Amino acid sequence: MFSLFFLQFVMLKHLLARVACLIVLPLFIYFFFFYIHLVVLKYPGPGSPMMSTRFRHSLDVAAGKQVDMFAGGFSPPSSFPLFRGHC
Repeated sequence: MFSLFFLQFVMLKHLLARVACLIVLPLFIYFFFFYIHLVVLKYPGPGSPMMSTRFRHSLDVAAGKQVDMFAGGFSPPSSFPLFRGHC
C-alpha cells in the first residue's frame, strides 16, 4: 500500500521532530534562562557585601565587563558582615 520511500520519509520526519522537541528545544530554553541569569546577575543586590571582592570580580568578568587584574587573595573572614564576631 505505502511505498518504502514514503515510510522512510515518515520515519525521518518523526526522528527530526523528536530531536527538535527532546534535544533542541530544551537546550534552547536552558541557554535562554542562563543568558537572562547572567544579564540580571551584573546588578548588585542586598547580598553583595557578603561576597568577597574576588568573587564579585569574577562576576564582572562573566558579565563581560572590562576589568583590571589585581593582586590579592580571598578576603579574610572578618571582612564578611555575616561572620563578624565569630572568628
